[in-house]
Amino acid sequence: MYVEGSAGLGVIALAIVMSIIVAMASSQRVTTVGIVMLLGAMGLYVLINQLHNWHWSGPGRRYAARVYAAQGTCPSCGYNIAGLPRGEDGLTTCPECASAWRVG
Repeated sequence: MYVEGSAGLGVIALAIVMSIIVAMASSQRVTTVGIVMLLGAMGLYVLINQLHNWHWSGPGRRYAARVYAAQGTCPSCGYNIAGLPRGEDGLTTCPECASAWRVG
């Protein structure tokens, strides 16, 4: 299960706080390893979340749109726009969602 955004960080933070409380109550060395693992998981979660956001909000999104359009599929709605006529500006307008793309 993937929990994204601040909800995911909240779940990880809650798990870390609960682990710290358990570690302070039991004072065992094994709980220290658990805390380190939770901190590592939080760092990994933040890294994965940042990569996910970068891909779908920046260059990755533009690249994916170019690939879809080059294959004849509207990146906005998934409608097949291959073979449709181009406008004067060289763009093909999708009849489904009215967005314009450079096809092929």
